[in-house]
Amino acid sequence: MFGSDGDLELYHDGSNSFISEVGTGDLNISTNGTSIFLKTNSTESSADFITNGAVKLYYDNSLKFETTTSGVTITGDLRVDAGASS
Repeated sequence: MFGSDGDLELYHDGSNSFISEVGTGDLNISTNGTSIFLKTNSTESSADFITNGAVKLYYDNSLKFETTTSGVTITGDLRVDAGASS
C-alpha cells in the first residue's frame, strides 16, 4: 500500500497482479519520457501512447487503430452497430 491513507495498492492475489486506486481520486499514469507502452508480454504491444502524438491500439500485436494529425487510421474492418431503432 502507498499514500498517506493506503489509497494506492500494488498487489498479487496468487493468480493475478493489480494496481488499484482505492481512494476518492483518479489513477493517473504519466511519464517524463516520450511514450507509455502497454504490453501483454515482453514482446507484444497492446497500446502505445506517444507524447504529443499518436495513440496506437493493437490486436494480437498487429496495429489496428492509430490517431494521426488528420484523424485516425483503421486497419481492417470497421463495424458500427447503430442499435435497435424505435
